[in-house]
Amino acid sequence: MKIAAVTCQKSLPDAELLVRFIMRRLSEIEPDHEPPPVLIALALAVGFREKRFHDPLREQISSSSDNAETILKMYKDLFMPALWGQILDGSDMDEENPFPGEGGCQRVLQYALVEGTRLLAERDFQFLDIFRFLTRTGLSLYSFRLWQFESACTSFQDDPASIVREGIEIIRTALGSPQDYK
Repeated sequence: MKIAAVTCQKSLPDAELLVRFIMRRLSEIEPDHEPPPVLIALALAVGFREKRFHDPLREQISSSSDNAETILKMYKDLFMPALWGQILDGSDMDEENPFPGEGGCQRVLQYALVEGTRLLAERDFQFLDIFRFLTRTGLSLYSFRLWQFESACTSFQDDPASIVREGIEIIRTALGSPQDYK
């Protein structure tokens, strides 16, 4: 598992790309619809180091979102460790259970599946690193599937469409299978 974690750290998308991705996806949402919890949790994690952005957003989520608990859990248990290498106080992770919850991982994988499908349909791979990041983060519970995805990324490093296609198949398999980290 440590090998995969090191590989993930080397290939994190840069902050500018993450912000561009979040802003693009938020701009595409109808005004009367709430953004997907995964996108909000990712925005909160990206803004963690910028307190003037982070604190008001977190307060807004806590006070007004129907999905506040889900969003904050994904933020603390999945995106913070993946982006910043730290676990926040109040996280459900502990020494006996160092893995995030399966529900959060599956939500991230479902969102990665949507993004991967979109990348292939649009044939625009500018957010490939976001797809990789979301897939790796969502697969953090599934060590064998994570290894498969890392192998696909290495094998197809010059072919973004193949990375996405393989990633989609791995995600679909992970979403249909029980936890395989035990």
